[in-house]
Amino acid sequence: MNGKFGANEKILFHGTKPDVIHTACTQNLDIRLAGTNVGAILGNGIYFASTAKMSDSYATPDPTTGYMYMFQCRVLVGEWTQGQQGLRRPPEVAQTSACQVRLYDSCVDNIRNPSIFCIFGQNQYYPEYIIEYK
Repeated sequence: MNGKFGANEKILFHGTKPDVIHTACTQNLDIRLAGTNVGAILGNGIYFASTAKMSDSYATPDPTTGYMYMFQCRVLVGEWTQGQQGLRRPPEVAQTSACQVRLYDSCVDNIRNPSIFCIFGQNQYYPEYIIEYK
């Protein structure tokens, strides 16, 4: 995390498919699958929303029970910048020395008032609760 903003932890939401729940609980959300379900307009990372209502549109119902699922997560968003399609890591903030490049910690949909965060590091998020609903 960048020193200026610290960890900057937020409680965010991640809508998901029923078949992802068990794996996410045991192995975390899989960054290697980034963009395979709904695209990657902010970059190839894991997406989190500031509201459960927004994440609801990314959750899919279980075909047998009709229940839908999302995670409430603790996310270290740090210092963010505007996302863009095709990013595999956050862009550079600045070069701090000849050998060191500092990256942003996350990408967002709106720099002034972000509602969607794209996270590239698997150790930046923790699925704390499963929300099951109809």
